[in-house]
Amino acid sequence: MSRIRLCFSYDHSDLIEMEYSVKDLAKFGSFEISFQHVKDIKNIDVEDIRQLILTHGIEVSVVRVKQDKITIISRNIEVIADFLASIGATMLVIGHPIEGEDSLVEKLFDVLVDYGVTLSFTVTSEDDLKGQERLNEKYRSSYKYAISTRIIDDEEGLLDIMMEHIGDIGVIYASNIERNTMKKGIPIFDTRGIIDFKPLIKLLLELEYEGYFILEYEKSHRSEYLNDARSLLEYMTSPTISKSFKDLYTAA
Repeated sequence: MSRIRLCFSYDHSDLIEMEYSVKDLAKFGSFEISFQHVKDIKNIDVEDIRQLILTHGIEVSVVRVKQDKITIISRNIEVIADFLASIGATMLVIGHPIEGEDSLVEKLFDVLVDYGVTLSFTVTSEDDLKGQERLNEKYRSSYKYAISTRIIDDEEGLLDIMMEHIGDIGVIYASNIERNTMKKGIPIFDTRGIIDFKPLIKLLLELEYEGYFILEYEKSHRSEYLNDARSLLEYMTSPTISKSFKDLYTAA
């Protein structure tokens, strides 16, 4: 049974703006909080996030650090792990490509495993994905690939990656790219988009994908999260898609 876990991405600086529709979004999935740098995690007031969680009944499942290199993340991994534990998140995504000594990666896993946190590095290309296979082989369930349609924007390439690596993908960041301007971060069902998400979603269901499907739109488009969450549920439970499956969709 597929358990696509729908999730909504917000920058940590925009947490207050979540409140306008957070209760409605919480009915469909959980949330990712993203940070540009580790220092942002160290400076944030955890109690503000806890209050947001308690007040609106939401779940924060994923935390992402977008820019910092592994050297900085490794140096602060205990602080990061404590932050994840304090808000109940169980996945850490690192946006910067892997670099540095294996001992740094080893330290990340040594700490995060004790906290029950799964680690993902963002895949920047198909070659990068092949380079990460050693991590997948070594750490198994503690490591998952993070795929972004902002980075790998070729529809055929995405299908190939899903077909070959579906069991090892933990996160799919989903947004579309405007056909004429190549502007990224627009809604997945925007008719101007170059990616047709319906075949991708259908394949995820057929392959019984169990990771996060995170809507990651530019700030000007985040008001579409709710409409697209409804459209996703409607599509995934339609007779055309679900006639051969039962209970395909489970919110996070």
